[in-house]
Order: sequence, then structure tokens, then C-alpha cells
Amino acid sequence: SPLAFEDIAESMSKVVKTGASLSDSVEIVTQGMKLAIATGESLSNVTDALSRTMVAFSLSADKAKEIISQFYSTAIQTPSSVDQISQALTNSSSAFATLINNTEKSGEGLKQYQSDLLELNVAMVGSLSEVGWIY
Repeated sequence: SPLAFEDIAESMSKVVKTGASLSDSVEIVTQGMKLAIATGESLSNVTDALSRTMVAFSLSADKAKEIISQFYSTAIQTPSSVDQISQALTNSSSAFATLINNTEKSGEGLKQYQSDLLELNVAMVGSLSEVGWIY
């Protein structure tokens, strides 16, 4: 179903409230719209899940496409919704934050490390979902 202007405006407002710049908010909501259409979930739920995950992992808007791709891949291969995937990622983010905080990596190395940990976390959530531990 087409997305209503009100849904898009509400999602923009939610994303801006997370501290994202206007241009970053536009990118995040744009990616969220694509995921909402692809999965059939509401834009509000997708935007909330995307924002929650980005905040939990301290990711910038340029990672939105990567997260959307991870969400989509996991959502179509498992019985879990985007919201459930995000909740699982957010719940385990503190363990990954500890790993990030205790690394000696910095700059681009740290960004790659964060990206690798996010991919690992998504793979773990996908595996747990496939065996029925996440619904």
C-alpha cells in the first residue's frame, strides 16, 4: 500500500528526535520507506526499529542502507518481523558495545570493527530466529 504523507512526516520527526541531522533523517526515512514497502510492515515500525538499532550501535546515517539490507535479508529468511529483529539486536548491543569500548582500534579500523560486529549480531539474530528462539 502507498505510504501516506502523514506517516512519512511522523517518521521524519521520530528520526530527527534521535539527534540525526535533517539530511541524515531524510536518508534514514528514505531507506525505511523502501524496507516498509518490501516487507509489508508499517513505516512507523520500520523507522522505529532502524532508529533504535542505529542509536544502540552508535551508527551514522550512511550505515542506514547496510542496516536495511541486513533487516530485509533476515526478515525474508525467518519468521521474525523487523521490529523483533531490531529488539534482539538492541538487547545484545551492550555486549558488543563492551567489545567496541575495549578495542584499541580507531578511525576507519574502528568503523570496520563496528560494522563487522553488527553483521555478526545480525547473523546471530537470524540464526536464533530460524530455530524459533525469536518471535
